Amino acid sequence: MVQIPSLHHILLGTEPEPTAAIWREIIRERVKAGLQNARRRGRKLGRRRALVNVVRVREMASQGLSGRAIAKVIGVSEATVRRILRGSRVNATEAASHAVAVPCV
Repeated sequence: MVQIPSLHHILLGTEPEPTAAIWREIIRERVKAGLQNARRRGRKLGRRRALVNVVRVREMASQGLSGRAIAKVIGVSEATVRRILRGSRVNATEAASHAVAVPCV
């Protein structure tokens, strides 16, 4: 059971009605426990990365297209295009394979 001292008494009816704050705390504890269990089992958490052709993005940028135009053509966010052009999280080995998983925004 969740570790809130008076929760047991609240649920048994010996305390006044539970408030929304107590239920939020219960939900928060359950979510934290679930995430901790998932991490312990080795599950990957978070949003999946978009597969983006980095070479194509850089070629389009060198042709003078704006970040917004490139993002629209490729189908990713402007921030993802900016991140590729800035060079963060994309190394030469990955770029050589053309398609790289890049975090989406």
